[in-house]
Amino acid sequence: MSKSILQDNHECFLTGYYGPGLHKHHCMNGPDRQHAEEDGLYIYLRWDYHIADSPHDTPHNNRETDLFYKRMAQRKYEETHTREEWMARYGRSYLDWEEE
Repeated sequence: MSKSILQDNHECFLTGYYGPGLHKHHCMNGPDRQHAEEDGLYIYLRWDYHIADSPHDTPHNNRETDLFYKRMAQRKYEETHTREEWMARYGRSYLDWEEE
């Protein structure tokens, strides 16, 4: 397990909460989840900002929120890697979608 490269502290990325009930959110999911773990592409979210059945816009119930975290992860990864390395590892660029 790598340390997150997206945040320094073990606290909710959105609220700063640091008690029990934090969930680790991997910005890349499905078959890319293990790569996200290895690359430190995850953040911590308070449980109610993470679960699908929530009144908040979470990455599991709102596509724009999900894309926000994916884009953030890709930008951070590309600070130390090339776009080609990203594409070889994750198969698609989420930053290209911003330009459409």
